[in-house]
Amino acid sequence: MTIRELAKAAGVSTATVSRMLNKNGFVSKEAEEKINAAMKANNFNSEKRTTRRASNDENSNQLNFTMLWTSDIRDSMTATGHEMMLGITDTLRSTGANLVVDYIDPNGDIPKCLTETGCDGVFLHGGKLPKHLAELVKKTPTVWLLQAGDTEYGDRVQPDHWKIGLNAYEHLKSQNCKHVCCISHKLSSISPPYWQSRLEGFSHAASFGAIKYSIIKTEDLGASTSPENISKAAIEVVNSFEELSPRPDGLFITNALGPYINAELTRRGTIPMKDIYMISGDMDSYGQFIDTETIKIDIQAREIGKLAAEAMLLRLKSPDMDKIKYITETKLLSSNE
Repeated sequence: MTIRELAKAAGVSTATVSRMLNKNGFVSKEAEEKINAAMKANNFNSEKRTTRRASNDENSNQLNFTMLWTSDIRDSMTATGHEMMLGITDTLRSTGANLVVDYIDPNGDIPKCLTETGCDGVFLHGGKLPKHLAELVKKTPTVWLLQAGDTEYGDRVQPDHWKIGLNAYEHLKSQNCKHVCCISHKLSSISPPYWQSRLEGFSHAASFGAIKYSIIKTEDLGASTSPENISKAAIEVVNSFEELSPRPDGLFITNALGPYINAELTRRGTIPMKDIYMISGDMDSYGQFIDTETIKIDIQAREIGKLAAEAMLLRLKSPDMDKIKYITETKLLSSNE
């Protein structure tokens, strides 16, 4: 029986089961009773262990993990990267585990964490690894953070991007918007990126609603695109936006274009949150301080880090369980929250 099946049988989340089995985090008495009952009914053995270290290793009780940034090292310097790191370390600190940070060097060198012995697990953030590096990572328990990366191996912790889109539509509706617009990128991959999931959630809600809605899509510019090119894309988007009739009074931007669209609208005399109600992207998107008055998406990055650490500890206890995708909740926040 897998952890996911146990959670379903108990009527609780996989995260709650994880916290109880790892003895790491609060679990209500009611939830604990449900989980114990489900374990008993299904003969679930929570004490089953498979150790990764030799019995004569004097440090066998100390776990060693690596946080590996698979793309631009600047990803680790964002507010999201910082908060995820804090979430991981907050959780691992109580276990006495070690955590080192490494990244994929542009020249293709293999990180030491993938060649040296003694690494019990790897946390991954960024895009897919080259094949030769992926084969090394697969030999170690892995947890991917957020939605990017390889879906063929490892557990994953990510926000509920589909629900972000749904909540964005409902929020604009609650503000009495009469015509809402969603701005996103065109789908360019088989595995939907986060902004595509947000668009799908928004479109699903809008298709059942009575409010007029429009969709504007632009090319995916990529993480390495210069601010100048992003500004040009924002100008094209605003041109398309101004051609809509009637002119939308509610706007949801699924990607990192929010600050640039905000600036371009302002330059043209349309004041966000006065002339148009805006949900303009994530809390830490580049240039966030340009549009501090708009509604922001808080993906709860620290909670993602905490759950990733819990997922890793659970994987070490039950290495043969099915691969799990953990979905976390998000919030819409105004500038004064």
